[in-house]
Amino acid sequence: GKASIREGGIRVPFIACWEGHIRPGSVSDHICASWDIMPTVCELAGYTESVRTDGISFVPELLGKEQPKHEYLYWEYPNTVSFNIYKDTSKLYIILVIFIYPP
Repeated sequence: GKASIREGGIRVPFIACWEGHIRPGSVSDHICASWDIMPTVCELAGYTESVRTDGISFVPELLGKEQPKHEYLYWEYPNTVSFNIYKDTSKLYIILVIFIYPP
């Protein structure tokens, strides 16, 4: 499910359409996360004030330009000791899962 650190939980498709800007039929292997959406929307809206976030706008990727990348991405879920780390385009699939059940 979505609360899984496996592929179906964190790796989902993203579809974008912007006539005249995004080349039709283009495909990307860029890895981004939900925290990249706010800086992307801010850039598209022309918001220039500094925003404190770990996110990186993916507008360059949408436009077919060179895209800055995260050094790594990290997910952690409550009620378990489980995490997943993505680094560059290779997956450092580090998983430690210990379920913590309420007493």
